[in-house]
Amino acid sequence: MGYYSMELNNDSQLILRNDLEISDYVRFEQETVEENNKKSQLDGFWELTKDATTVGYYKLNLPYQLQFGRSMENLNPVGLWFYNPERNGLFLGAAIPYLEGLLIITEIEKNTITYENGLQLNRVK
Repeated sequence: MGYYSMELNNDSQLILRNDLEISDYVRFEQETVEENNKKSQLDGFWELTKDATTVGYYKLNLPYQLQFGRSMENLNPVGLWFYNPERNGLFLGAAIPYLEGLLIITEIEKNTITYENGLQLNRVK
């Protein structure tokens, strides 16, 4: 495991570093997250595609539960989602197929979320 250096970036972000990895922790402020998620209007069913092929379905539930499945009828709770209006960013907190690691969002619209690596979420309903 080794030694980590710890940095308090601001009063809500903690960064741990070692030679192999950087871990970034952000304080969860429940009321703010719930409000931002509701205002984002991103809740609902999303189809994940890679190169025009469907690879799974996501459901963003209010206030912040995230579900994933290979079909819309077979979704399992897998984590949390947070919308950040200041960055127009979407955080998906879970070990999720295809959405692992740091993914850069290039565009968020009401019905489409596009990632730098070519993945795309399209609103189903």
